[in-house]
Amino acid sequence: MRPCRPMKTEIITLKHLKKDGTIDPSVSDSITEHLLAGKQVLMPVDYIYGCISVDEQPLRDVIKRLGEEIHEPFVRVISTFKMLDDVAFIGKFEFDFLHRIWPGEMTVHVKDAKQPDRSLPVRMPRSRYTQDIIERAGVPILFNPLCDTGGNQVFRKKEIIRSLDGKIDFMLIIDELCREHTPPSIVDISNGTLVILEE
Repeated sequence: MRPCRPMKTEIITLKHLKKDGTIDPSVSDSITEHLLAGKQVLMPVDYIYGCISVDEQPLRDVIKRLGEEIHEPFVRVISTFKMLDDVAFIGKFEFDFLHRIWPGEMTVHVKDAKQPDRSLPVRMPRSRYTQDIIERAGVPILFNPLCDTGGNQVFRKKEIIRSLDGKIDFMLIIDELCREHTPPSIVDISNGTLVILEE
């Protein structure tokens, strides 16, 4: 029996974002095509590098390949409030709160539309290139931050490539975003009150 060949990772590196916060449309198209084909992609979402997918299984697979623990549910990243309606139960309190803070870096636990007894972490990113990719995909994307064995963010270009080259289908690295960034605050409003989980 022949040994399995390692996965070939396509890596695109950009020096910086355009002045309007977007990236070349051909790169956005390529990422979207990979996502819709069920592939595993790494890119920064508001400065935090992580693996993204439109389905849970590809994310689980890459997390297992990295030898990390799987923490579910994964963060849903949306580009519009209409997408939020598809994944969560939203009342007036939640609606008003989310319209004050988004788009932004805060992750908010809301009541899961499919399983009302659990909360679902959701973000609406500030970055235009991320919003553009989600809009092209037409569905929320699932996000899992890239961390080292100590649970710290991986943000240096060499470390990102060393961690994932041959273990994922596609990487987008934006040099200007390869720096340490404060993790997003996390709050829970799934029970009709505001609970701060992480500041």
